[in-house]
Amino acid sequence: MKKLILIFLCATFTICFTACNRGNDKNTTIKVNEVTHSIFYAPFYVAIEGGFFESQGITIELTNGGGSDASMTALLSNSCDVALLGPETGIYTLIGESQAQPVIFAQLTKRDGSFLMARNPIENFSWSSLSGSEIIADGDITVWGILGGIAHAGSKGNITSKVRALKLNAIQLRIAGL
Repeated sequence: MKKLILIFLCATFTICFTACNRGNDKNTTIKVNEVTHSIFYAPFYVAIEGGFFESQGITIELTNGGGSDASMTALLSNSCDVALLGPETGIYTLIGESQAQPVIFAQLTKRDGSFLMARNPIENFSWSSLSGSEIIADGDITVWGILGGIAHAGSKGNITSKVRALKLNAIQLRIAGL
């Protein structure tokens, strides 16, 4: 069944991308704004760098919005044609009664795209072993649970970074070098 779905998706994308060319010699440019660089976009990056879009007469102009609000602004102001971001931003736009409304037409992932990495292998990992750990991020830190231990957001000097958690129980919070 998975093979059948994959074949269908490949055929659909090939037809769509071929239709965009319309037989002219000039490539169609599609401006894409991504909310952040993500490993989940890796197939997209590979397709761009591998020349797949170019071979179909499509030029991708990829920009990074640096946040869902900036990506949505780019989309609604026609600075981009497509924005890769979460559907929650569309909901915020709807609730805010914006005159322009985005059209959500695809789902890339089923999860939030967060990764948990350690410097060393951890045998028999359990979530409780994270109690009292340190979280270090170049940008914001968001924990959909209890944040305990040490949180250092903006570790490379970004003083506008934020720390968010459903329950904040940290023993130390740091923003940039502060």
